[in-house]
Amino acid sequence: MDSLENVKQDINEGSDYLSNVLKDSSNTDNKVPFYLNYSWQVYRWVFLTIIFILFFVFKGIERYLIKKGFDEFLVKVYNVVSFFALINITIFFFMVTYNRYRSTVKGKKGQRGPRGKRGLQGSNSNCDICNSKTYTMKKMYKKLEKKEKVKNEDVVIDMSSPPDRGWRLLDSDNHTESYGINPNNYVNIMDNTYLGVKCRGGNCSTIDANTKDATENNTYRKQKEIILQRGNNPDDAVKVIEQRPIIGVVANNDKNITSLQYFVDNNAKHSKRRYTPELLGTRFGNAENVGEKNNFVCPNNSAIYKVDSLSDNKGLVGLKFHCQDINTGKEVLVIDKNNNKSYGYTFGIEPREDNKDYFFKSVKCEQLQAKNDDPNGDQNDISQFYPTFISEVSGVGNDKTLKSLRFHKCSYYKPG
Repeated sequence: MDSLENVKQDINEGSDYLSNVLKDSSNTDNKVPFYLNYSWQVYRWVFLTIIFILFFVFKGIERYLIKKGFDEFLVKVYNVVSFFALINITIFFFMVTYNRYRSTVKGKKGQRGPRGKRGLQGSNSNCDICNSKTYTMKKMYKKLEKKEKVKNEDVVIDMSSPPDRGWRLLDSDNHTESYGINPNNYVNIMDNTYLGVKCRGGNCSTIDANTKDATENNTYRKQKEIILQRGNNPDDAVKVIEQRPIIGVVANNDKNITSLQYFVDNNAKHSKRRYTPELLGTRFGNAENVGEKNNFVCPNNSAIYKVDSLSDNKGLVGLKFHCQDINTGKEVLVIDKNNNKSYGYTFGIEPREDNKDYFFKSVKCEQLQAKNDDPNGDQNDISQFYPTFISEVSGVGNDKTLKSLRFHKCSYYKPG
């Protein structure tokens, strides 16, 4: 058996060597010498130069013959011979250049050639037990599921009372008067509530010279008190504060943000299909339009929950407002000023954390958890997360720029 395998191997090596020799010989015959291996454009210009030189050479020889006193008939014969010689040389140079051009152009792929004879069978490598093998299959390991990390997962709200659906207010600012009266109502779902530059002594009109119409600490909200009746007993009622979230912004920017005003929904009840935008309060900053004016409103059934900012020592230079779905809490796309869909609408310079020329800051209403509202279940069980939205705002500015923005409280929508 070993001798038969050796014979097969020798035959295969011999056939491979013969095929390589034939390939090398064919390649050697067609190979152009290195001193002639140029493009066809080089051949063309060289031959045109030679033809141009030959024209003057033949003309010079003719003048030389006339000068030496050769017979006129012989000079005419020379002219005829030189003319046809020049034509033949030109044709020769053209054929050489054209052949070079055709040899460098890649032609179309030809038809598939005839299939060759089947070679001898090689040795089976799988039967070799002496050499290491490459494994093609391996055991599948199940990845362990990682625990989801939720920010502010300890914030839990009891939604069993009142049971009706609608917008509900959360006291998320510990600098308000209500916090001092009843600190137990405070809900920590905002890491930061301030964007921009703080004013000295609370008066922005004294910061810059020749400024006027300063707006200071004007707080705006759209809320109403609702009395919800429980059952048939008239004394069994609960008072609920319904506070609508911010759904849009209109602003002017000229290097800095010069003025800003918010939009809220003016529908009698929340509608998933259509918003009726209404301006909230008065504008912060300059009372007149200065610079570029833009505005946007969040898509239906969404509201603003996050604001990014860039500021310098004069005030705000860039703001970006993010919208999220009221039910799912997923960020939604908005139409920017260039009619492109993007996550967030930008006024002025787009806020980025890696921008080293300005100070970056962000405000966000985090999500909250709801207790299980099943009366037969455990009230300590967590049933669902709810997104929250900015619903109470204030700002400080003057007739030159918008100094700062303040965000006091967040609201959430309780489904029925």
